[in-house]
Amino acid sequence: MPRDRLSIPTHAAALLGAIAVVASVGCSDERGSAGPRVDEPVPADVDAGLAPVDLSYVCGNRFLVSNAHEVPISVTYRVGGSGEEGTVEVPAAPSMDPAISERLIETRTKGTVQIFLDGKPLVARANGGTLCTPVTATPAFAVTSAATGGQWTAPFAWPIVAVHMMLLPNGRVLSIGRTGTPRVWNPATGVFTSVPPPANLFCAGHTLLADGRVLVAGGHISDKHGLPNITLFSSATNTWTSSTKMARGRWYPTTTVMGNGDVAILAGTDEAAAVVTIPEVWSNGSLRQLTGAVKSLAWYPRAWVAPNGLLYEAGPDQKTFFLSLAGTGKWTAGPTRLFGQRNYGSAVMYDDGKILYAGGGLTTNTAEVLDLNQVGSPWKWTNPMAFARRHHNLTVLPTGEVLATGGVAGTTFNDISTGVHAAEIWNPQTGQWTTMASNAITRGYHGTSLLLPAAAGAGLRTS
Repeated sequence: MPRDRLSIPTHAAALLGAIAVVASVGCSDERGSAGPRVDEPVPADVDAGLAPVDLSYVCGNRFLVSNAHEVPISVTYRVGGSGEEGTVEVPAAPSMDPAISERLIETRTKGTVQIFLDGKPLVARANGGTLCTPVTATPAFAVTSAATGGQWTAPFAWPIVAVHMMLLPNGRVLSIGRTGTPRVWNPATGVFTSVPPPANLFCAGHTLLADGRVLVAGGHISDKHGLPNITLFSSATNTWTSSTKMARGRWYPTTTVMGNGDVAILAGTDEAAAVVTIPEVWSNGSLRQLTGAVKSLAWYPRAWVAPNGLLYEAGPDQKTFFLSLAGTGKWTAGPTRLFGQRNYGSAVMYDDGKILYAGGGLTTNTAEVLDLNQVGSPWKWTNPMAFARRHHNLTVLPTGEVLATGGVAGTTFNDISTGVHAAEIWNPQTGQWTTMASNAITRGYHGTSLLLPAAAGAGLRTS
């Protein structure tokens, strides 16, 4: 796949380290009409997760209807406490990952919205009252000159589509695609080495362990159906080994290394495409389930280790949570984010305990920040990006700034006709975004980015 490299200009050129960022989720149905009138919708199940037909709140009076069925559906929606109702046609889910389609609805009145299919009442979601455009001072977007805006090199070929990329301790890059054999790329020589794994690792979760190995949790049977495998890669020998299998398969899980070296494994869907609600903890080859921490989460939840030692889960749903891994585990409520569902947005911990979440939805340029070092601190707006984006990547630079690249700006799942080519850099001190040079290729769903160390030429690789 064609790839670009961006050279960062002077204010971010001291690339002394490297940080990898994860980009950062049927059955047939007869079409039917709505059921009987319901004045008061059924209370929303906040842990509804990945239902075949689901509803999520976005912002304002906007809600997102998703369809995982292989046929188009006609969904009726009603606003509780009012006479407003309507119908939305949601296309059939695509046959390829992620096998869901989406349609945005905007109600005239504010209230809890419930959806119906074939006369059956489905999930209801409350209107969170979030402004789609935050009330802040009008941002002044900085625009650089050609001399200071960075420069993209010409695209070059990659032997597979690098859906997953991991920077290895030796400065090389491990990449995994949907098809084809995983490759290790040597930036110094440009050579690609095939490294066949013992399982199909597409749509798994991965993380770098303290000893330099890459841990990969889950894998691919078919779309939405995950493997239970734990697979380890050694950059010293370019070889894979298999560890103890998880209790259930996971497709689109998140893996997070905790302070003691254990790995928390969240979410995903199993061999039967059912949501895995019980987290597991990998500890030097052994696994245990957190049976006291049952929760349905979206695919690839955004999670980090918080300063208090707990795991913090920040989205894409608006409600956030802390997870204690002690004993059988326990979830506690975290601060609610400002914007609604940031599905396919991107988030990073840009400094110790400090998180930036930007974009997502269909489709927003808004961004918000959280400082977990301040107990009880709420999410706060920062300046919005110059461009609305989803499926984009945020990459933390050694300066503490954050680089946004790629994504699309449309109001359908992955509208590549609305690709965003300009890069942007966010300054955590001022909250300002600066528009940088534009790349040549639209990079939407499954795009990835990786910052290389200085020894490898210092730059951003994108796929």
